[in-house]
Amino acid sequence: MKNKSEKRQTRRLPRWKKYLGITACVLLIMGLIFYWLFEPVYHFSRQKPPVLANPRPAQQSDSSGSETAPVLQEQSALSEGDFNVLLLGTDARGDEVSRTDVIMAAHVSPKNKKVQLLSIPRDTRVLLEGIGYTKINHAHTIGEKKGGNASGTGAMIQAVSDLLKIPIHYYVKTDFKGFQHVIDTIGGIDIELNEPVPLSAGGGTVLEKGEHHFSGKEALQFVRERYALPDGDFGRQKHQAMVLKAMANQLLKPTNVPKLPGLWADVKQDMLDTNFSNHDLVSLGWLFAGMGKDRIYYSQIPGRGEKLIDALMNVPLYFWVADQEKLTALVRETF
Repeated sequence: MKNKSEKRQTRRLPRWKKYLGITACVLLIMGLIFYWLFEPVYHFSRQKPPVLANPRPAQQSDSSGSETAPVLQEQSALSEGDFNVLLLGTDARGDEVSRTDVIMAAHVSPKNKKVQLLSIPRDTRVLLEGIGYTKINHAHTIGEKKGGNASGTGAMIQAVSDLLKIPIHYYVKTDFKGFQHVIDTIGGIDIELNEPVPLSAGGGTVLEKGEHHFSGKEALQFVRERYALPDGDFGRQKHQAMVLKAMANQLLKPTNVPKLPGLWADVKQDMLDTNFSNHDLVSLGWLFAGMGKDRIYYSQIPGRGEKLIDALMNVPLYFWVADQEKLTALVRETF
């Protein structure tokens, strides 16, 4: 015969089971909601990405560089859920207008867990409406002079869209002070060099082959160096891509993904200007956290260096002239 204590224990057991079952159901529902909201494939495929710019018809030009009739050109097709991002790094000094030292287009495919980075030299020769042939980074300067920072960003977005013949859906823009701050905030980054890298700053310092841990200041020196590099601006573009990958590895580790919204709020004012929402950023964090290094690909615009008259400055300047046939093939393959 059971005593009163045993009877109370018998009655409590189903109650604990019930509470445990309710808790498990709540956690399951919360997990499903979180998965539905932020899982990259679902998140980006169920929403239509904003279109910040579509490529305009290209202009033909005569031998003097004057614009003539527009020519319609084929656009690159976009798979469901995929989107294109423009990455910009600017350097503003005092009251001067910003200059874009870093220009990269990225094609992100959540379904395939793949990112294609295409580096665009700031000296790339483009035809700007109402200006003529000039350097692509002049687009930001011209736009900012006309209507401030937002106009500068919009002008760069349109210039890249026209150059690559792709729509641009998102942008991420940073200045170098903010870049330095965010690297320090995440505890620095790790870079592995396959060969020694000379730096003109610091009295001719040479970074030896092997692994290096960079602070924000050191990373900034690394991505800005070009004069001491054998391949100049192209070497700098490679270093910029290396740092982006290193930042992704550090910032978007699985243990750091839950911290992204807080970190985003902390550095947004200092570093980032973007049209990605906080939900988008969490989803991107999830995507990158589960992505191997071998799923981030890097390429550069094919072409040649040439000294030509700049329509904006009206003086001969060095340009990177894109090989249009090779560039079209590259964009079709990667975007």
